[in-house]
Amino acid sequence: MALKNMKIVDLENIGTVWIKKNNRSRSIRISVNPYEPVTVTIPRRVSLGDSLAVVKQKEAWILQQLEKISRHYTKPGIFNEQSRFKTRGHGLVIQKGNVGQCLARRKSARLIVTYPDTHRVESKEVQGFIQEAITKTVRAEASRFLPARVLELARQHNFKYNKVSIKNTKSRWGSCSSIDNINLNLHLALLPAHLCDYVILHELVHTVEKNHGKKFWEKLNALTGDARKLRKELSLYSHYLYGIYPDPDFQPDL
Repeated sequence: MALKNMKIVDLENIGTVWIKKNNRSRSIRISVNPYEPVTVTIPRRVSLGDSLAVVKQKEAWILQQLEKISRHYTKPGIFNEQSRFKTRGHGLVIQKGNVGQCLARRKSARLIVTYPDTHRVESKEVQGFIQEAITKTVRAEASRFLPARVLELARQHNFKYNKVSIKNTKSRWGSCSSIDNINLNLHLALLPAHLCDYVILHELVHTVEKNHGKKFWEKLNALTGDARKLRKELSLYSHYLYGIYPDPDFQPDL
């Protein structure tokens, strides 16, 4: 399968591999990250055959990284009537009903998902609908909560910013533009309060320090106490960046 500037191949031991061409790349780079295929970034003039040869040479290392990810990163939850998953403001309720299609509604601090009694709750269709319903609920909650929290922390620590946008961006918790527009991932609303505040403060510090230099980390440490420790803890929740909702009993290994 081929896309613009990218080829997708399936290798026997590794699985799906994305091969992307980048005009700025000077060498072949292999990335192994949670919740996405192994990615090989190559210079424009490198052939598919040459890039696959490098992947073959690095196969042992790639498999080692994939094994680490399988041990340390949670998998999507399989939701059913016994699930106890909660967002910031809603508890998930799943029920079977005499309906023609999956339905979702939010009522009295509950997210109620009804699926047809002709379907199995474990089916791909029902599970996909549940995941989508959770995302829509989190988006609605985040749109109310996050801008208010940014304003509160900015006033508390004397930061000024332009505006706040809530997005479902993959692989980034937040960003701050050159004109101090702050973008936040909607799934921040699912994080423990201290980690949500860490990300917001990270972006607020960027309104005065535009890079990750020494002054940036000094300012952030002064506000958070130990930015490095919080950053490490935040990585344990990276599944939310990819819209992965885990088993409700998921507990990060702290």
